[in-house]
Amino acid sequence: MSFFDKVKDAVKKVAETDTIWSGTEKEEAPTTTKRTTTKSKTAAKTRAKASARTYTVQSGDTLSGIAQAMYGNAALWHDLYEANQDEIGGNPNLIRIGQTLVIPDLD
Repeated sequence: MSFFDKVKDAVKKVAETDTIWSGTEKEEAPTTTKRTTTKSKTAAKTRAKASARTYTVQSGDTLSGIAQAMYGNAALWHDLYEANQDEIGGNPNLIRIGQTLVIPDLD
């Protein structure tokens, strides 16, 4: 298992917990709000479908890695996930080899 795989697993485990520890006190983890609204998600999916560009997931791929390769910015993985949520499912960390992802234009 590579260093990056270990880090990814550790981050996933932390993200799955509902509590955090600060010093000796146990606290509830803060809740986050969704980054986009339903309207913007629908718009992203519509733009993605209008785009003819696709990418087939290869071994070792991550959404951030694909975003870096396609857009030059790994932080845009959210846009890939929003455009392909029906294909990927509820967990953006679980993409499968052979999945065909739509690469939306972000203009």
